[in-house]
Amino acid sequence: MKKNAKARQKAVRTGKTLGPAKGPAQPAVPDAVKPSASRPIPVVGVGISQGGLEAFTALLRALPDDTSMAFVLVQHMDPGHESALNKILSRATGMPVNEVSDGMAVKPNHVYLIPSNVEMTFRDGVWRLAKQSEAALLLYQQELRALTAKLISVQEENSKYLARELHDVFSQKLAVLSMEISALEQRPPESPEALGNQLRQIAEQIGGLAKDIHQMSRQLHPAILDDLGLAAALNNECLAFSEQHGIPVKLTPQNVREPLPEDVSLCLYRVAQESLRNIGKHAGATEVRVALAGGTGEITLVIEDFGDGFDLDQVRGKGGLGLVSMDERVRLVGGTFSVQSEPGTGTRVEVRVPLRRGQA
Repeated sequence: MKKNAKARQKAVRTGKTLGPAKGPAQPAVPDAVKPSASRPIPVVGVGISQGGLEAFTALLRALPDDTSMAFVLVQHMDPGHESALNKILSRATGMPVNEVSDGMAVKPNHVYLIPSNVEMTFRDGVWRLAKQSEAALLLYQQELRALTAKLISVQEENSKYLARELHDVFSQKLAVLSMEISALEQRPPESPEALGNQLRQIAEQIGGLAKDIHQMSRQLHPAILDDLGLAAALNNECLAFSEQHGIPVKLTPQNVREPLPEDVSLCLYRVAQESLRNIGKHAGATEVRVALAGGTGEITLVIEDFGDGFDLDQVRGKGGLGLVSMDERVRLVGGTFSVQSEPGTGTRVEVRVPLRRGQA
């Protein structure tokens, strides 16, 4: 019974065709509005964020009124303000637009709006609503606002860093190169040997500049992840970390079938990147091990260091963004994120992400 209910919740989100479900008896629904077992009603769930309403309205305008499907709009709404979605969407389509109430029958060629502060499921051809805990909802909103504020702050800091690097490092190095080339043009050395030495020095400076640009590019988005896959990108990141910090890193990839979904690859890469960054700054480690393994229906990433470790509760109490952002990244791809650490014992970060059949 729970399996059927979960399948229907997933179908509302993904737009899969839904059929009658087996379960305990529910309030009777008139036969005229019950979906036929031979002709199930496809239900399409559409989630929108800020700015998505215009796109959904355009979609409704483009759809005929007799698609034989039901549409569900999923949007976070402020419970303290009256929603105008019903009126707005009704002007964009000839299909009836209704706010869902508990026990309401699902009909084709209808648009449904989920009320605020409720969880909605689909069973036996009707919608079922359950009230969310107001205290849990308030806590979630507070955490979301705090995380949003931190993300904005980090974004601004990253912008400042890029601006500073471009101005103070790259522009100055390019200016020096320009002056050296200009001087070489105006006063060329008398001997070929002296000319060759100066040209080699300029070439070395250009090579160093290219290396700096490559490092910054990798921090923004690793092109190797798109071109060669996750295992190669992690190997490149581990080599760069070892070169920068003098700490050996052992990478062990096993049974990884690539290409992986882009969001999964990027999530695991960013978690490894952030973990290595933390190790380089705080761990005092002498060795790091990174394991990437494909398994039955999932992929696992483990990063272990043999360094100082830390008090996990104390770090979380400070509200640091590193662990929060990694946890949120993993949650968004449907995975699990765990950290094990104690002072003097090192740290272990483990991520497990489920994969569809054929991707493990």
